[in-house]
Amino acid sequence: MTPCPEWRDRVTEHALGLPAGDRLAAHLAGCVGCAGALAALRARAGELDAALRGLVAVEPSPDLPARVLARLDAAPAPRWPRRMAWVAASLIIALGVAVGLYRTPPPTPLARELSRWRSPAEALLRAPVEPQLTTVPRLGEIFFEVEPGGRDAL
Repeated sequence: MTPCPEWRDRVTEHALGLPAGDRLAAHLAGCVGCAGALAALRARAGELDAALRGLVAVEPSPDLPARVLARLDAAPAPRWPRRMAWVAASLIIALGVAVGLYRTPPPTPLARELSRWRSPAEALLRAPVEPQLTTVPRLGEIFFEVEPGGRDAL
């Protein structure tokens, strides 16, 4: 049977040994579902307690340590360390071969020419007016001549 959802936790705690309060006792007296769940939980707890007492009452046999040690001695040694050493050595050799075979190809003539290429902006920056761009004119000095009535006239 299933207990009422609002009383489920209290019924479980009461089945495990906590005392029931007045409200829970009154509810258990009137609710068949909760009373049935309490009885089922108490029966299950009794079964578990009996099984636990049975396990504790049985002592291990006196020859248990000797049997365990004999089985450990008879077991073959693990082979994984030897296998791991072979795998590691194989990986190192493969890596060495891969690095040894991998070489950078020699540069082609096109690559050489592209490495010598310079931006046209560099050439434009070295124009005849470069000294004018890097110096400040003195008072009364003119850098650019403007034609009278020309397109650039102000």
